[in-house]
Amino acid sequence: YAEGVFSAHQYGATPLLRGAYLTSGTQEGTPIDRMMSAVARTFGVDAAQVHAPGAQRRTFFVEHLLQEVVFAESGFAGTNPALERRKAVLQVASYAGVLLLTMLLLSVFAISFERNRGYLQTVDAALGNFPSQDGIGGATTQKEYFARVLERLDAYSAVQDAAQKYRGHVPLLMRFGLYQGHEIGNQAQAAYVRELNGLLLPGVAAQFRMGITKNAGDPQRLYYFLKGYLMLAEPKHENADELMTLGNIEWQHLFPDEPVLQKALATNFKALVAVPDALHPLSADQALVEQARNTLRAADLTTLIYGSMKLTAESSGYAPLQLDKELGL
Repeated sequence: YAEGVFSAHQYGATPLLRGAYLTSGTQEGTPIDRMMSAVARTFGVDAAQVHAPGAQRRTFFVEHLLQEVVFAESGFAGTNPALERRKAVLQVASYAGVLLLTMLLLSVFAISFERNRGYLQTVDAALGNFPSQDGIGGATTQKEYFARVLERLDAYSAVQDAAQKYRGHVPLLMRFGLYQGHEIGNQAQAAYVRELNGLLLPGVAAQFRMGITKNAGDPQRLYYFLKGYLMLAEPKHENADELMTLGNIEWQHLFPDEPVLQKALATNFKALVAVPDALHPLSADQALVEQARNTLRAADLTTLIYGSMKLTAESSGYAPLQLDKELGL
């Protein structure tokens, strides 16, 4: 019977069996009365004649079951009002916390969205200030060419500065998965390097080529112009310091009275040659290179060493040494 009642079924949770308790039915009188009733039933005597008048009817073992089990364990099957109140308070607090957290996250995302949109608008505004590239090809002199190239490179530099404004220190309220400044900054840097290779590098190569042609009779200067020209053609042999030195000399010759332009061109040229693998190889004039090599083979070694020292002094930017002033004469 117990297995049938307390076995698992598909209509609800399986009930748990607490225990089995035995009680008696309703009985009358004292224990001797119950014995006499049994004798009377055995011999067919009327039970009413055996029982004492006024005997009480009672049951046995039920009091222990009620007091020690049913009443004592009544909370097992019922609910605890205090516990239910605490659960209700916790549930309401949980719902309120989730709602508050959701509103906070939405507010943070909204702020991040607005700030990132402002950042993109700044980059877009910088992109709108680009000068046309058509005017560069119409330059009649190297000085005019570099001035126009510098104007365009300055626009690229402004875009790069805007795109990399938060590189390394992205504000907390611009994050949360919305900030794309790293990718935009990388793209701006790549575009800037392409522009350096496409505009500034050919101009520098033309300057070195003219330097080789003009200094065919001056082995001191010819050596360094040829070396710089070959480094542009074969970047694997590049020496950034020597290239920047030659570049500085050319900027001083092109813009002798404009130190601001000299510095701007030097900064852009450094951004190209100082970054590994940024310099794209140019096609060299092999006939011109071979002619310059033949000239240098016939040159005196001491002349080349002196030319190297002189070139380094010219690129340093220091005033020429005057012994009378140094000695106080």
